[in-house]
Order: sequence, then structure tokens, then C-alpha cells
Amino acid sequence: ASAAAGVPELELTESELASFFMSKKVTGALVDVPTLAVGDWMVLAGDAAHAVSPFAGEGANASLEDAVILADAIRLAGRDWLEEFNRVRCADVHALFR
Repeated sequence: ASAAAGVPELELTESELASFFMSKKVTGALVDVPTLAVGDWMVLAGDAAHAVSPFAGEGANASLEDAVILADAIRLAGRDWLEEFNRVRCADVHALFR
């Protein structure tokens, strides 16, 4: 497929392939956050808030869900949007961690 698109094929030796697949990319360390509201004007969202392995395929989905919930919190809760976002989203964030 790549040759048809004008992209040359990448040729790797067995040693290079083995080295790539044997190397550890992620330590597996996850951090549990007690709140998503940081200070008076910032929230943790996306990969900063969700303790998921990059191999799980959940990070992008959680980020999109965060965006929708954050927009709703800003629209519906007015000045209390930080607390509303934290209230709605924190349980899901902690569930992903466990």
C-alpha cells in the first residue's frame, strides 16, 4: 500500500525489529488525582486526568467525553463550572484508575 502511494518500503533487520518490540516504552506507573479542579480556573482533562495505559485505546475517548462534560458544566453551572465538572467527571476518572 505504501509503495503504491509513492512511499518507499521501510526495511528493518530482524535485530532492529526485535529491539523495537522488546524495549519497554511505558513504565506502567499511574497517578491517581484527588480532584480535577486545579486552582480557581483550571481543570485536568484528557491524558492529564485519566490513568489509562496508552495501549488501552481509552485516552482519546476519555478526552472527547471530558470536552463535552466541560462544555456542559460551563454552560449550565455558570461560575460553579469547576465544581460541576469535578462532580460529574471525578467518579469516572477514579473508576478508570482502579
